[in-house]
Amino acid sequence: MITEKQSPISIAVALLLIPFCILLAAYTLKTLWWWFVVPLGVPPVGMAHAYGLSTIVALMRYTDWKAVNEGKALESVMRSLGVNGMALLCGYIVHRIMLP
Repeated sequence: MITEKQSPISIAVALLLIPFCILLAAYTLKTLWWWFVVPLGVPPVGMAHAYGLSTIVALMRYTDWKAVNEGKALESVMRSLGVNGMALLCGYIVHRIMLP
């Protein structure tokens, strides 16, 4: 939880950097996949598939244990709904881009 107030400029910069971070994460996973997994005989993946795989792994690892341990179960549930909802929305968009 953020206890200090964030300036509007830092929030705007963070929002503008989100697409870059998504592309960088997808590129990184795609490149590492090509370097380390393709030589084992697994087919290569593109940027969209790499992003989808990273989203799946992130969802499997996400748990808001801090909120649970602080007795904020409702906050934890709401964050989980938000995280899963955003992941599903972003995944759907990328899935639609991948379709011929």
